[in-house]
Amino acid sequence: MSLREETAYLLKHYSLKADTSRGQHWLVDDEVLADIVSVCDPTRDSWVVEIGCGLGTLTKAMLEKNVQLIGFENDERLAPLLKKLAEVQTDFHLYMKDFLKVAPAEWLSQIDGPKYRVAANIPYYITGSIIEHLMTLPRLPERIVLLMQREVAENIVAEKGNYSKQSLAVHFHGRPMISFIVPATAFWPAPEVQSAILVIDQIHPWEYDVPESEVWRLVTIGFSSRRKKLSNNLAAGLHLEKTAADQLLVKAGIDPEVRAERLTPDQWTQLARSWK
Repeated sequence: MSLREETAYLLKHYSLKADTSRGQHWLVDDEVLADIVSVCDPTRDSWVVEIGCGLGTLTKAMLEKNVQLIGFENDERLAPLLKKLAEVQTDFHLYMKDFLKVAPAEWLSQIDGPKYRVAANIPYYITGSIIEHLMTLPRLPERIVLLMQREVAENIVAEKGNYSKQSLAVHFHGRPMISFIVPATAFWPAPEVQSAILVIDQIHPWEYDVPESEVWRLVTIGFSSRRKKLSNNLAAGLHLEKTAADQLLVKAGIDPEVRAERLTPDQWTQLARSWK
């Protein structure tokens, strides 16, 4: 039975349909599913965290790799299906809860050893919140694999000249790359946009000599108005005269005429050092 046929069967059997207000689009392409598992590349008895189990499509594919899987799903309509799967798959640890609202210590304490990986096909509208949450966990995953909107994935991968708060959250802690482009036809119902498999690798804790909170304060101020120059945003956010904001940027070795999206992670940390 193909994944498309299996999805149709499950939807009919459990009287379900995609809730587009939740951003639900069921993955029905066998090759894309295999690609996600391949790039996640879990080893036997390793731990995988899945965000948004949905119909259990990716869940079952991961469990076939003999992993321990912690899964999150907050759509109660899917509880009967997923709880039945958890009953027969003892390596599947199900949380019928919103991943963003569960204290990390609650599920991280289950993971034996320091390493785990994250895989998810998540609604596009919460992608940013999920990524920022993952990058601030007390124990970071070693790899993250996200099926997400292509445009957002390309924005995250973009480097100098095109940074955003979301892409900085990734670049401060790891190396992002797009593994595959996924057509809309890989989903049911088909979304209006293309998707991509984003892989974040080489993930590491904060390694700069200035506190992360201080850097993010400046990043938040810097991106407060994308149309304005960085110096104007800093002047308003730090309660400085415009000339003082310009001098702060010069001290950090940054052009006072620059906009926030052009600064690299190293430049943001240098700005934080100069502000101290």
